Amino acid sequence: MALMIGILQPPIYYHKAPLAANFGGIASIIGHEITHGFDQSGSQYDYKGEKNNWWDEDTLKIYKEKTQCFIDQYSNVTEPVTGKKVNGTITVGDNVADNGGLRLAFDAFKEYARTKRPEKNFKLPFEMSEFSTDQLFFISVANLYCHNYDNETILFFLKYDNHSPNSVRANVPMQNSENFAKAFNCKRGSPMNPENKCVLW
Repeated sequence: MALMIGILQPPIYYHKAPLAANFGGIASIIGHEITHGFDQSGSQYDYKGEKNNWWDEDTLKIYKEKTQCFIDQYSNVTEPVTGKKVNGTITVGDNVADNGGLRLAFDAFKEYARTKRPEKNFKLPFEMSEFSTDQLFFISVANLYCHNYDNETILFFLKYDNHSPNSVRANVPMQNSENFAKAFNCKRGSPMNPENKCVLW
């Protein structure tokens, strides 16, 4: 995995930002890319980066069974601007990576804040003092997907992109996250804390 220097700038990363903001930004992107190493594409390459399938048939079967949850979930999501459904099949790889990356980044944030930099854990900017650090983490993740696209561009992405539309990427992984529901006190069964969640990694 290569991390280009140009990405290390706000809102993705800022050296003076609270830990929660940086882990929600750059760490969730890194987590997303790491997760690709353990999907159907990543399974084709070994630890040396050489093309060599390292999954057995049982692993592939379990992977397909678990990812079907994501395919079904995302296929039932309507993109709000265009009113069109997401294609959960062509986007499944990146949907799984979005969800896995969110989980990895949050776990890393909590561990790092606890063991390495506890003194910075609760220092939020005045304008964001109403939010907890956990809430700020999730706000930072959602901020990655804040864009202003016209209908034509969104329709193009829906048809050809292997990523879900940005509004979907900002919301559905949060719906699958117990940590998000806890941070924002989302009632069980509410839109952002559904009873059925999809989890792979």
